Amino acid sequence: ILDEGYNDLENILTHLVNKTALFPQQIMDRWHKSKGQVINRVNHWNLYAKYLVKHEDQERQRLGLLSDLYTKFKEENNKAWQEILELHDLLESSEALPQTIAHCMQSFGKIKRWLINLVKGAAAKHGFEVALVMCGKVINEDASLGFTHTT
Repeated sequence: ILDEGYNDLENILTHLVNKTALFPQQIMDRWHKSKGQVINRVNHWNLYAKYLVKHEDQERQRLGLLSDLYTKFKEENNKAWQEILELHDLLESSEALPQTIAHCMQSFGKIKRWLINLVKGAAAKHGFEVALVMCGKVINEDASLGFTHTT
């Protein structure tokens, strides 16, 4: 029955690709967003490893075995576990002072993409209207660091 369902999905996807001229991945991403599910292709295990370094005592209290901490973390934080890890990573990367303009632009771009995905997901899932403005804090140095986004 699954093979039949997969074939049906593939036929529908092929039909949409032909009608819209979008790539299959674009169609799938838009479908997930329309259902309030943002697929961000983040390796959460790597983010958890960074999180664990900062919160090892707290995590060891959760469960004594280091190998089971990640599973227990996901269980205890229900649906929010991915967002907790992504937000922790975002805050950690923004706390470190960028050493070069290129690094600053890279960090800015990463935060910008994360925020856009967040507000698009909220708009799709809850119908929120969002106006987002972000810019660098040093006027004469951060001229290239700015964007606006609306849903």
